Amino acid sequence: MSTIEKYKMMICSSERILNKNNPCVEENLFLERLDSAESNVNKNELFTKKLNSSEDICSAGSILNKGESYAEILSSLDEKSKSLIDSWISEQEDLKKKLKLTESENFLSNLKYIAGVDLSFPPDKNDLIHASASIVVLSYPDLQTVYKKTEIVHLNSIYIPQFLAFREFEPVKKLFSDLEDTNPQYFPNLVLVDGNGLLHPRKFGFACHLGVSMNIPSIGAAKKLFRVDDLKNIDEFKNKKKLLKKKGEIFELVGKDDFVYGCVLRSTSNSPNPIILSVGHNVLLTTAIKIVSHCCKFRIPEPVRLADQLSREYLRLHYAKHIENCNKYNELNKYFNEISLKVNERCK
Repeated sequence: MSTIEKYKMMICSSERILNKNNPCVEENLFLERLDSAESNVNKNELFTKKLNSSEDICSAGSILNKGESYAEILSSLDEKSKSLIDSWISEQEDLKKKLKLTESENFLSNLKYIAGVDLSFPPDKNDLIHASASIVVLSYPDLQTVYKKTEIVHLNSIYIPQFLAFREFEPVKKLFSDLEDTNPQYFPNLVLVDGNGLLHPRKFGFACHLGVSMNIPSIGAAKKLFRVDDLKNIDEFKNKKKLLKKKGEIFELVGKDDFVYGCVLRSTSNSPNPIILSVGHNVLLTTAIKIVSHCCKFRIPEPVRLADQLSREYLRLHYAKHIENCNKYNELNKYFNEISLKVNERCK
């Protein structure tokens, strides 16, 4: 099967489907790629259903139209899309069997290097293929950059809420492989991702997927609360986050069965907007809180913040030149855009 044929089994990226004029979105919160690294925007959560005015909550079900979720709309377009999503769920459940919610003895005292990873996307919203992937490794606890790399990548999957890993894991995995080949002395003891871990409908978000697949401790640090139906008192989120006054203050995110999905953390005294922490793999939440709090000079922990800056700057400098000589994905990109129009029509 050719690359194009393989990709035609997939449905297009939400960056195009969920555009500013999409009538499916109850509250138009299309999140543009901003210049500020301290932005409150999570580019992987491109929309939110209105809950309480301008609540910073993204729906895990991503309800768009007549009770249909984003994944359900895509699945209904053709059988191949349904099969793809079903296979992703199956893979998540298989990997989840290897998930560790403990940590090794003396993990924190032995922590030497922390990595942050991030992907940035082109300003051309019609380009659904290209991205800039980056990794930054910092020493711990002094937070000095010891390694960094970024490159233009071609996404081999799409983004659907609940399935971020299937778009971003492969580019990130390659960055780790390059690091291990060229500078193994800086291979990290822990990785932070801009996304979620246990805070996920199947308790297996991107941070879990990456951690289990690479057998590395991982933490998810998200800018917005990814709404999981099981969470208790979700409608109190807006008021409870205002009670966090000092750096390091938290409140836990607890499910109806008392399962702790993660916590809301005020990361600095100067930033009133908290971040959402959930462990990914092989690290305890109490330890994650200590590490992430230490890593936050600004709202976003330094490994992720610096990776974000690096990926955006690299894209700005190299994207135009790259696409001049990159034509083999034109057919795929055209197909993605055609499908996006069909999805929009479905939502009217």
